[in-house]
Amino acid sequence: MHSRQISRLIALMFIFSLIFAIDILLSGNISAAVYSFSNLLTVGFKKSRVFSIRVIEGVELSLKKESSQRIEISSHLFAEYTPVLGVRGYYILAAADAEEGDVAVDPDSKRLVGVVKSSNAGISWVESIFSPNMTIQVTLASTDTEIDGELFAGNRVRIYENIDVTGFDVRVSDVFTCGTLLNNLNFGYIGTIAGREGIYYIVDSKFTAPSRLVIFPGY
Repeated sequence: MHSRQISRLIALMFIFSLIFAIDILLSGNISAAVYSFSNLLTVGFKKSRVFSIRVIEGVELSLKKESSQRIEISSHLFAEYTPVLGVRGYYILAAADAEEGDVAVDPDSKRLVGVVKSSNAGISWVESIFSPNMTIQVTLASTDTEIDGELFAGNRVRIYENIDVTGFDVRVSDVFTCGTLLNNLNFGYIGTIAGREGIYYIVDSKFTAPSRLVIFPGY
């Protein structure tokens, strides 16, 4: 072994010995930090791998177009649904080819889910109505009164009339994309006004990730 190699070996042994000694003095903080970092990388890789597998399975299911994907959304009216691959922030990923502006609904809860923002390679990104960037025209109705308003982030409504709308039902306005169709199919209901906070009325609606979607073409 050359003298240069021996010097490198001694230097490496000294460095490891120094780290070991410092680690003992610091009650194992260094080793814990190294473990946490390596664990973060491992967990992140596993999550990415699981997500990739779900995406592949969802795309394969979408491309097969099996008869089991058809669902009755109204009396004697059927539509093809698309599987949900996952949720990323305020976006729902669906295994479907769609166009920006298309409207996505949950066929199980019969609720509006969101609007398609982008689609590529068989995967569509649907922005949830609970996104802070989402504003939707809505109609508030009681037994004898009906007024227009705006829905912000899925559960806050603002109206521009001097009237208490607590207890009113909130549904998608007919002027919203596919609004008339959604209301005719009973997919337009969003929730009921539960109270008021400042200038906003609060709707008793909460975000729930769907397992499948039906996508209607926008305009």
